[in-house]
Amino acid sequence: GKRVGTAGRAGRVMVDIETALDYGSSVAPGSDNPSHALAGVAGRYLKAKRQGRFSKEASKQDQSLQRDVQTGMLLCDGMCFFETLPRELLWCCWPTLLGFSFTSKAFGHILVDGLQPVSWDTHA
Repeated sequence: GKRVGTAGRAGRVMVDIETALDYGSSVAPGSDNPSHALAGVAGRYLKAKRQGRFSKEASKQDQSLQRDVQTGMLLCDGMCFFETLPRELLWCCWPTLLGFSFTSKAFGHILVDGLQPVSWDTHA
């Protein structure tokens, strides 16, 4: 990607939500109800992920998990996750992700519309 929301400087970034949260970044910097709700869901997600509850093996053993292999959807603790988000649901996504700016040497919010796939140099 090329834009970083908190630093406001162009440059290379790495999307890394889990490490950014570990370093104290917030998924939503606001103090309104939607920001608090998003922060709560992010905390519940990280807890479930660190417990290994998203693995295919866990969904066979844990009756509270429901996985639909055909749609790639997983229901866990009242939260819905997708392996790949359906295009018709993109409108309801938050416009930023957490990541690290190599220019600013800091974690911050990255605008999703500024991201692009990594272009690997296979001859390096």
